[in-house]
Amino acid sequence: MSGSLAGRTVLVTRPSGLSDHLAELLRSQECEAIILPAIDILPPDDPASLQAIIRRLDEFDIAIFVSPTAAARASDWRSAGPSPRRTAAPSKPETGKAAAP
Repeated sequence: MSGSLAGRTVLVTRPSGLSDHLAELLRSQECEAIILPAIDILPPDDPASLQAIIRRLDEFDIAIFVSPTAAARASDWRSAGPSPRRTAAPSKPETGKAAAP
């Protein structure tokens, strides 16, 4: 069974609340999934500073979001504001969808 996940153990380090789907997919392949969140995703310490940058997004050549969560959080903050000239979502297609205005 080369390439099979059956009988293997995988450590899932995604943030709390974002690991369940991946863990279920792994378990459906008879793999043991151990959930151990490696980071917490928190709101910014200074929301006013973030809002000031978001109000200026149209001045930037590009905005880069590294995850669907980052893009979604930024989208929540910029819903009524300008958009950058381009948006890059390098990690996966879901990031691009979340980053779209």
